[in-house]
Amino acid sequence: MALPDNFSSAEHLQDVALKLTNKRVKAYFRDVGDEDWEPNLDSDRARLRVACTHQEKDSLLETICRLQLFNIEIGSSLEDLAPVYGNPCTTFHDSVEFKPQILLKFFEKSTDAAARNRPRREAEVSFRLMDEKPETITRADVERYASRIKQLFGSPQPFSFKTGTTKFSYIDEERGYRFIISGDDEAEARKVIERTHEIRNHTPDWDRLTDSQSKANFTTNPGTVTILGQQYKKPIKRAVATVHFRRAELKLHGMKRDVLLVDSLNHARRTAVEFI
Repeated sequence: MALPDNFSSAEHLQDVALKLTNKRVKAYFRDVGDEDWEPNLDSDRARLRVACTHQEKDSLLETICRLQLFNIEIGSSLEDLAPVYGNPCTTFHDSVEFKPQILLKFFEKSTDAAARNRPRREAEVSFRLMDEKPETITRADVERYASRIKQLFGSPQPFSFKTGTTKFSYIDEERGYRFIISGDDEAEARKVIERTHEIRNHTPDWDRLTDSQSKANFTTNPGTVTILGQQYKKPIKRAVATVHFRRAELKLHGMKRDVLLVDSLNHARRTAVEFI
């Protein structure tokens, strides 16, 4: 179908931005109010929601500003551009052959981290599909994993757990599990391990769970260090924080771009089906 004679690319861009981005804005600020929420300026979160929400009457400049503000607020701009120590994807795939891996990512709320005057805490857990090969995984498998993870970790609220100073290890190489979790206590570690096992309808073998408590003093204020004449805060190790499920990815050897299975802030998610 051809574009209509009166088609406006600017109007089309704003309409798409309004429909897609406002879904993410509502999901991110759902603590402020539900679908029937009346805009107000009663709190910092409410003011942010008003500023990030796209309006039909917005100019193109306002649309751009709202997009930029929301990306800064949720941290996606920093997350996507943050420096990473590692090998290029192509180099890694050329040198290492690996079993399919599902990676779950968790992030502390930026407002919680800001209240504690420190960087946002992140956490990852992953497992491998030991009985699968990249060439045996189908599009139906991808959708099944995505649906299962969304059900277990994204609904009705994003799954969360509390990180802490104790290291918990759970190793079951035969079934592809190798967890090292910095948890606040054993109950938090068990919660993560058990929920992750449910993705494949597995039951944890708790005899494999061990803990390691360090004698180090993990202070919330480790001080500062001067580097090249500039003063920097020292990183906080094993910070206590509540992290929330954000997204899940599938890594397949030979496929340079990871498959996005679930994104809790983007209901119109893209999956591997669109990239295969």
